[in-house]
Amino acid sequence: MTTPTLTAPPDSPEAAARDDGLFRPADLGSVAWQLLVHEGALRTVGPGVAIPVRRRPSPAHRAAALTGVLPRGWLFGGATAFWVHVGGAGPSALAVIGPPATHLPPDVPARVLHQQAMPARDRVEIAGVPFTSPVRTAVDLACLTPPETALRRLLELAEHGVDLHAALNRLAGLGRQRGVVRADRVLREALRQRSAAA
Repeated sequence: MTTPTLTAPPDSPEAAARDDGLFRPADLGSVAWQLLVHEGALRTVGPGVAIPVRRRPSPAHRAAALTGVLPRGWLFGGATAFWVHVGGAGPSALAVIGPPATHLPPDVPARVLHQQAMPARDRVEIAGVPFTSPVRTAVDLACLTPPETALRRLLELAEHGVDLHAALNRLAGLGRQRGVVRADRVLREALRQRSAAA
């Protein structure tokens, strides 16, 4: 008796219409989707979104996995933006940033990172989804996450081409926001480690 082998899923009409290379349970049926994810033919790249394992997910794939999640005016930041820019394991919770004095709808599976007006220079769109720019992501991670985690992520961002000097300069423009002093120390340590490794 031969053991059946799993193959990558065929393109369904729904998936082909999107043309983003991603699959959702509705594309294959929930049972087939779960089986393909469980057996490793599909790799999840977002909540209820997967990509064939033979494909290497790009920032555009990861961003497309989050299409339609946020209301207008909100954007992804923190660990979620880091994941889209760099890759790796997906975030356990979606981190979002909203305009001042607005509320995130209760049906959005996310936690609010903070609420503030985000300048255009700190925003990027990837696959039509808004995120903090890589430099602003570095600044926010340095300000808002534990120093050990922030340092590790800053070094990964630097390996992907993010200018930590630009992040340090951007931090200086934030004034007395929460975490700025700690972020300054962490960014300088990341720069020191990068310089020592060069």
